[in-house]
Amino acid sequence: MTAYAVAHMRQLTPGPWIVEYLEKIDATLAPFGGRFVVHGGDVEVVENS
Repeated sequence: MTAYAVAHMRQLTPGPWIVEYLEKIDATLAPFGGRFVVHGGDVEVVENS
């Protein structure tokens, strides 16, 4: 089954906590072969409208 998670982070203040947060996201995706379709930059719609 395909599933998508969407997050839009704005006005981010970089720091050690964000690195830990991103590592936890990666650890959640890894066991299921998950990957980022869009990560940073401009958003391009790849499915549907």
